[in-house]
Amino acid sequence: MSIPHISIHLSLAFKFPKLPVKILMCPTIDVARICQKSSYSRGHYWEVGTKEVSYKHFRDLLLDLGFKIEKEFRNPMHPYHHFFILRVRR
Repeated sequence: MSIPHISIHLSLAFKFPKLPVKILMCPTIDVARICQKSSYSRGHYWEVGTKEVSYKHFRDLLLDLGFKIEKEFRNPMHPYHHFFILRVRR
């Protein structure tokens, strides 16, 4: 599953001769901590990182619905997308 995650982020990519590209993603700051603007006005009803849907709230919702979060990650080059690998708990 992927969901938009609005935040302030910083990604750095390093490329040295004869070595693979190394990408570092610094910790992100959810916009809700800085700005109280609603995401509803932009049509993003499940955008994580807003005052309506915090990251913690969304993770708790997944767990309450019976999912186990196997893995979660964000693409350092496009950190707006937050990915969750889920498994149904039995």
